[in-house]
Amino acid sequence: MIALKTMKYKIFVQTKLCNVDTARRHQMRHCVRTGLVSLITAVIFAAAASPSEAGGADIEMVFQTGNGSEICCLAFNADSTRIFSGSDIGDIVCWDIKTGRQVRSFSAPGNSRIRDMRIEPDNRMLRVFTGNNDIFFVDTKSGIIRKTFHSKTGELCIYMKDGKYVLSRDGKKLVLADIGSDRPASVLYEHDEHITNVISSGNNRYIVFCDYKGRCFILDMSAARTAMRVNFPAEERIQEGIISPDGRSALLSGNKNMYMVSLPDGTADRIMSPANGRIAPLNSPMSAAFSRDGKTIFFRDGFKYDITSKKAGDAFKFRYDSTVACSPDGRYVVYASDVKGSVAASKSNVISVYNAETTKLVTEM
Repeated sequence: MIALKTMKYKIFVQTKLCNVDTARRHQMRHCVRTGLVSLITAVIFAAAASPSEAGGADIEMVFQTGNGSEICCLAFNADSTRIFSGSDIGDIVCWDIKTGRQVRSFSAPGNSRIRDMRIEPDNRMLRVFTGNNDIFFVDTKSGIIRKTFHSKTGELCIYMKDGKYVLSRDGKKLVLADIGSDRPASVLYEHDEHITNVISSGNNRYIVFCDYKGRCFILDMSAARTAMRVNFPAEERIQEGIISPDGRSALLSGNKNMYMVSLPDGTADRIMSPANGRIAPLNSPMSAAFSRDGKTIFFRDGFKYDITSKKAGDAFKFRYDSTVACSPDGRYVVYASDVKGSVAASKSNVISVYNAETTKLVTEM
């Protein structure tokens, strides 16, 4: 009988202790929640306060909204610490490569499609081409547009290295316009057929363009500005291309094959065929990217081609149609796609940053 009472007493005491622990746990949870709410409130008020009220600290809250539509353009800053993504509705987002966080965002005038972006070497100004034939310069820190230029002579193609002129195509002509004045554009070259795509080497020495007949020509700006035709098979129609960082070769995509073309002699070497369905033809300058050393080409579908060994293979087995860019320091290969990524299982417009050497995922945003 005594043993039974003792057991009941122990059970009673343990139950009471359990109830006390439960109450304490609820109290601790309430304290944590209250503390978190207070912390968030303090951060919001600090962000809204003036620099003097916030003790001189420059606090900024950035909502992680990302791009609102399909990403069609990527651009690294000079030291490869940040990347800008532009969409087909004109919004531009700046991302921190190390943290994968959105730093800031801003929009192009008219919310037109972002066709191309380049950042100045000092990282202070982003140069943006839009689908409305506008080029504008935006302060990367404040997001304020400093200068805008609208082309009245056809589609803008190239921002010249001297910073004074832009090259556009106007029917059968390549024309140069002075972005600092209202002077009429001057004709750089007049062709015998309508010009379609135009690309340029980094130093603007060579300009490669195609026409409606699928022919391809090289214009040497240091010579007499005469165009030399690149010889391809009669059935080939050249559609798009990119030029290597050293400006010595160009990757050109036709309706049947892809070619490496030597600059300036125009020797074309067929490197692969997209006809087997594995390699998608280039549909924009962002469909492929040279590595910094110019020895590897990364394609939009995760495929890569080694120029030295002339071997092709999978680099990233994850997506079908992307925008691709390589960092200036050669460390990263970045893909942007509306296809779901490997980490963000339910997210669209995924930007995936990979180590160029190991092909391992670094971050995803």
